[in-house]
Amino acid sequence: MERSITILLLWCHLQGVGGQDWAVSLPQSVKGLQGSCVRIPCSFMLGQRWDTYLDHTCKAQWFKDFRQALVFDSSLAGDQNLYQGELEGNLLNRDCTTIFHNLPAFKSKLYFRIDCRSGLKYDNTTGVEVNVKDVWNPVLNPKGQVEVVEGRPVMLSCSAQTLCPDRPTLSWTPSLGDTQETVEDELVTSVLTFNASALHHRQRITCSSLYKRNTGQSDASFKQYLTLNVLYRPDNVSVEWPSSPVLEGSFVRLSCKGSANPPADRYAWYRSRLNPGTDQGPGEGPLSISQSINVLVSADAQYFCEVRNPYGAKNTSLTQMVVHCESTTMAHARLQNVSSYWVPST
Repeated sequence: MERSITILLLWCHLQGVGGQDWAVSLPQSVKGLQGSCVRIPCSFMLGQRWDTYLDHTCKAQWFKDFRQALVFDSSLAGDQNLYQGELEGNLLNRDCTTIFHNLPAFKSKLYFRIDCRSGLKYDNTTGVEVNVKDVWNPVLNPKGQVEVVEGRPVMLSCSAQTLCPDRPTLSWTPSLGDTQETVEDELVTSVLTFNASALHHRQRITCSSLYKRNTGQSDASFKQYLTLNVLYRPDNVSVEWPSSPVLEGSFVRLSCKGSANPPADRYAWYRSRLNPGTDQGPGEGPLSISQSINVLVSADAQYFCEVRNPYGAKNTSLTQMVVHCESTTMAHARLQNVSSYWVPST
């Protein structure tokens, strides 16, 4: 009877350690880049009564699809394993951390098993999700087309996954302002801050992540883009007028133009005379609410345009136009009496 009990206890030991004497600590998932390495942090807890069974004969094994396909055995040479790598940890110290090299792209669970000649064997049944891809694009926030307002601060963030062997290097193109980088939860994040300008409208901003490989292959670079939609008040406003000299007393058509986002929704024309005290300002009301206006050419009058959209307004500045003054007695005086006539523009 005593002999049967002894045999039964030995069989339980050979199959593994049950109860609370055994526990494995693994991350839920790890990520990797095709052609590079993947490191799986791993440790286990073993009750004291099993210490004598943990010896130099123990080996670490990793299976794909729970004990269905052996992909790594720490007792075998690298080229004998389906997945090349090495046991980075020391099993005697209860450290089963393993690093794999030059992995193909795949997504599957890997399961750890310890196997000792002393009879200590145990399988981890939860496994770790391993996701190896050939592309790891950074993540932009916000993304796509980003709407910002001229003059206001803009903050853009770009995050990239930390992968073996080193964390990636992040960069912005163009470099519009200050950047600050942080590392948290296996993510490297770079934050770009700058003040929006009308010059940034429709500009494409690129965040690049550079990964180094440890297998002699070239480094891997991945990019993500966003486009700025800058809302700004009218800019580069000007007045178009006839390119050739005009005759005093005739009518000419003046047109106002400029850039704005959103486009200008109001054009207003005002008159300013050369004689003191005869100026007309915006407070007196415009001559016309239109993009173009017909005016009587006069040597003592100027006209300017105000362009407006929801984000502000801008007036045209002064630009020279030549006026021919006609003599009532001599036609050739048209060419002899030339004065400078100013019309606002930028």
